[in-house]
This record gives sequence, structure tokens and C-alpha cells, in this order.
Amino acid sequence: NQNTTGNAATVTTNANLTGDVTSIGNVTTIANNAVTPAKMATSGTLPGFNGSALTNLNASSLSTGTVATARLGTGTADGTTYLRGDGTWATPAGGGGTFPTVINASSTISAVTIGASYSTVKSITLPSTGNFLITVYLGFSNINDDYTVKMTQSGTTLTSANCYGSSLNAGISLTAVVNVTSTSTPVLIQAGNGYGGVSPAPTASGTYSIVKLSN
Repeated sequence: NQNTTGNAATVTTNANLTGDVTSIGNVTTIANNAVTPAKMATSGTLPGFNGSALTNLNASSLSTGTVATARLGTGTADGTTYLRGDGTWATPAGGGGTFPTVINASSTISAVTIGASYSTVKSITLPSTGNFLITVYLGFSNINDDYTVKMTQSGTTLTSANCYGSSLNAGISLTAVVNVTSTSTPVLIQAGNGYGGVSPAPTASGTYSIVKLSN
């Protein structure tokens, strides 16, 4: 039913509509919750609505894109931080360094003449405090003898080894984890010739590597 009065400039319509959309007089109303997904377009682009009130969203439904790190927690997200359980980007204890860190992959130990008593063939000064893995290899100029090699720190032997005869063809390898509390205290690589008085006097030479394990 529709009753129309007035002229083209002022039209009053009395149309009675029922259902989701009602119109009584000049007032048209859409019922609450009447616009359901089934009544909306299934394609196209949504306008730029403010979605701050949309709180009941399923994160498992995200199919493309990447959630920015800044949206995951507070604080600064970078290569030195991790996301804690309380939602905070934080620096790991110890300063955020990455370990293990190679300090020297392979450095040369030049030939040093050795005798019956221990001779220092290399003094290693570490660049910082912390725990270091030091690996040493020594070979000898005269394999018809026996030798002892040790790694010491502040007079304390950290590790040692000896060899003689045919095993000298392989040289001697030492490995030790060294705790450095002061960079002014070097680690010494020392070698001795078991018999002494060998002519010509033997020499020891080789390589060493340093890896920092932790602060």
C-alpha cells in the first residue's frame, strides 16, 4: 500500500514495508543484525573501516602476509633480542652476543728451539674475559725423540700430552676450555724435549685456533 500526497517538490510517502527493512511514513529502518553475511557481496574490497572493535578474530585464519615484529610485543625487536613469554622483546643475559664466536680460525706458531726443560712456544693473550676453547697442534723437526706439550695459565697446567717414536709423525694436539678472568693473564703453550742434548736441537712449530664459548 502506498499513499502519495504533495507535489514534486514535497512528496510524502506512506509506504508500509515489513521484514528486515521497514518504512513507516517517511522513516525507513533496517532491523538490528539484519544484514547477515549471506546478504553481503562475496567479493570486492572492504572500505577503510576502523577495526579496533574487532576483538574476536581467529589468528589461524590468516592466510597471507607477515605479522610485523612490532605487533608481537613491546620493546625493540632486532637481531640481538628475543620475545619473552610476557610479550616483551628483551636482550639475552650476557649482552646478546652470539656464541660460539671464532676468534682465530688458524694462526701460525713459528718454529721455536726446545730443550729438556719446557720452553714457551706461544703466549696467547685473549681479547676479553669469558670462556674460550683453544686448540693447538705442534709438530717437531726431529721425530727420533720424545716430547711433552702442555697448556698453562697462571702456572696451572690446563692439559698436557706427550709422544715419541713413530707417533711423532702425527705431532701433538691439545684442546682445553680456558676461563679468562683477566686479559692480562696469557695462556702459554709450552714444549719440552724428553732427552735433551740432541744435536741439532729440535724445534716445535704448528698452529692454534681460538673460539669464544660464552661471556
